[in-house]
Amino acid sequence: MVNVSTVTDEGTNLLHHAANSLSPWPQRIEKLKELGLWIFTAEAGGTPYYETDWNCGAAVVMGSEGQGVRKEILDSADAELIIPMNPHCESLNAAVAATIVMWQMKQ
Repeated sequence: MVNVSTVTDEGTNLLHHAANSLSPWPQRIEKLKELGLWIFTAEAGGTPYYETDWNCGAAVVMGSEGQGVRKEILDSADAELIIPMNPHCESLNAAVAATIVMWQMKQ
């Protein structure tokens, strides 16, 4: 997920390349950072998504439902997000979690 509202036209091609590149994830993350984007990961820790300042260019990396976000991506991210849940809920589907975060980004 990338909040492209703050990315200039000159950066659009680089953004597209960084997001769709076949290069390793750490290199993709660095290209997004070169555009001035903050990299957030949605993981089982960090700041609640609704307390995050979304007034910056942002890219959010969602982990897989079984394994979460890979360590090399966590290491290169600027911050971690969490979606607080009822203790009886084991996890959220990745698409549902992404929808919650994207909704908050647009508020």
